Amino acid sequence: MHSIVLWLTLVLTHGEQVLPTPQGWLVKPTPTQVNLFTALEWGGLAVVSLIGIAWLVTMWRRAPQPARASWRMPVGSPGTA
Repeated sequence: MHSIVLWLTLVLTHGEQVLPTPQGWLVKPTPTQVNLFTALEWGGLAVVSLIGIAWLVTMWRRAPQPARASWRMPVGSPGTA
């Protein structure tokens, strides 16, 4: 999920601030990118969670229901067995 959100953030925003470092190139995110990344991350987790809960409820409702036990008390006169 993290890499998908990172890619979506970079695609949806323009203008990266790139800084050269000894280890390579470091991208400094803008405040807009940070906010978008956070919103997409939490939104994606919420969507995945809702899909999972909906699937669980659907499977639970489609599952065969166990037969209900019917408890019967003997009916008769108290003196007879």
